[in-house]
Formats: sequence, structure tokens, C-alpha cells
Amino acid sequence: MGALLPKPVTEKSSEVGGTEAVRWSATAMQGWRMDMEDAHIAIADITEELAGVGLYCVFDGHGGKAVSSFCKARFKDELRELTQEVGRAKFGKNKNAKRKCGSKLEPSDFDDILKRCFHKMDDLLRDPANAKQLAKFVGKVPGGAVDDLKKELSNAQARHQRGELSPAEQLEMKEKFTRLQKYEQAEKGADFVADNVGCTAICVLLREGDILAANAGDSRAVLCRAGQAVELSHDHKPASEVEKARIEAAGGYLEDTPGGARVNGNLNLSRAIGDLEYKKRLDLPPEQQIICSTPDVLTEQRTPEDEFLIEDPATVSGTC
Repeated sequence: MGALLPKPVTEKSSEVGGTEAVRWSATAMQGWRMDMEDAHIAIADITEELAGVGLYCVFDGHGGKAVSSFCKARFKDELRELTQEVGRAKFGKNKNAKRKCGSKLEPSDFDDILKRCFHKMDDLLRDPANAKQLAKFVGKVPGGAVDDLKKELSNAQARHQRGELSPAEQLEMKEKFTRLQKYEQAEKGADFVADNVGCTAICVLLREGDILAANAGDSRAVLCRAGQAVELSHDHKPASEVEKARIEAAGGYLEDTPGGARVNGNLNLSRAIGDLEYKKRLDLPPEQQIICSTPDVLTEQRTPEDEFLIEDPATVSGTC
């Protein structure tokens, strides 16, 4: 979603790290987008409450990089705080258990923690106190970009009224309008809100005995076990029965486009962090909004045959 470059940026940046127990590597490429809209977290040992637990996340941004960058900056600390809270409640006066509660909590505890953490990202994005940080993540608006977009949209609107815009051009017009809104918000600095900017998220907790994968959107995690792919996530697409039912119950609708069904004619995904324009029903909980950030959390027990794990914002399938 968003404007494209005339040719992709193919330079890659890579990182490596880990502990004696696990090694990780991460590679990123900007591609066709105007900015690098994705972000990641790779920590082999979070330490303190989550000692011995690894955290690996991919935040696939759309509409810009503000929300994915914000999640990279804030997700780990919120996860630690929520884990500490649950650990205190569950282990009471057992100081040793509370100190390293992340390795001792049940998968069902983390099902709740991870869902709360995803929802907390939306709460933080709504908080005016974080608007300036979000604006910084957007970065400097290119000189003349706002005026150029307004001119392009004005011309496209005139053509649309004459019935001259193709379906693909109409979709491009919507994406340019979203980008214009983002730029105008960024220029306001402290008034920036994440109404039309968001990210899907796949976040994996790697513990000694199990793997917990929380997914909201269409990014994926796959475990390679004895040479075969084990799915750790399932895509959330607007046209699926579960997603469509929630979208319509919350007052949204689906529009068929050349690229597939889009929520309210815009987003081609049904779950994401951010995109607050679709989360304004005050009478509904977070998991029932048109676009929700509620993840599905899958747990997989680790085995000696487990070889490696892949997380990716694009399609991952087949054998390892």
C-alpha cells in the first residue's frame, strides 16, 4: 500500500546475533516502497523477567514506517512489563519465580500477555503523548511532496468524474490520498496520529520447551522440523468467513478489487496494529473492531528434530 519507486532498492542490510543456545540472523531490503516500511526485533535472551526467552518479531508496515518503527521501539518493554505483572499475580511471594517468570509461566498465560501487548500498541498509538515520537519515525517530508500529491489527486479526480480512470488507477488514487494524509500529519509534528498507517505483526517467543507465535495480519512464521515446514501462523484476510463477519458486524464492508477484497475499499488485510481509523467504535472491545490488532497465538512444543525458524512479511511455504 502506498506509492512505488520507478525501480526497487535492492541493497540489503543484515545482522547476526545470539547466545550459546540459539543463533539468529536478519536481512532487510526496501524494495519498491518510497521508504523502508518494515522493522524487526531479534533478541536471543530478553533477560530479567524473561531470562532465557528469545523474542523475534517482524513488523510489516503499510502507509509508511511510523507504526512499524514505533512497535520496534516499544514492544519489548511492554511485553516485559505485562509479563512482570502476570508473574507477580501468579507467584506471589516467591521472589525467585517472579524474577524469571517468563520461563515458568504457562503458554495460556502468554496467550493473554501477547494479546494484551498487541492491544497496548494501539493504546500507545492513540496517546497524544506519543504523537511527537511517531512524527519523528515518519521522518522529513520530501520537499514539495504535499503539493505534488495534491496536484496529482486533483487531476485524477477530474479524470474520475469523466469516467476515465481504470480500476487500477482508482486504487492508486486512494493510496496517494492516504499518503497525502500521512505527510500532512507528519508536517504537524505533535498532532500526528496513526489513523491511516499501520503494520501487521508476527512475534515469536522462543523458550526452552516451546515456541509461541502471535500473528495479526498476513506475515508468517514457519518452523523447519526434520526438513518439513510446520506453520506457526495463519493469514488474516478480509474475505475469510471469520474476518468478514467481524468487519461487517462492526460497520465495515468489503470491496472487490483487482488485487482481492479490500476493507472499506482500502486495506487488503483485516488485522493490524495501527490503522486507528478503523478502530473508533467505542462500544466494541479491541477484538471486535473493523480492523483489529488481536493476534492468534499458536504454541508448538520443541523437539530434537527442530532445525530453524523463519519469519517473513511475505509468503513463506513449502519444504525447508
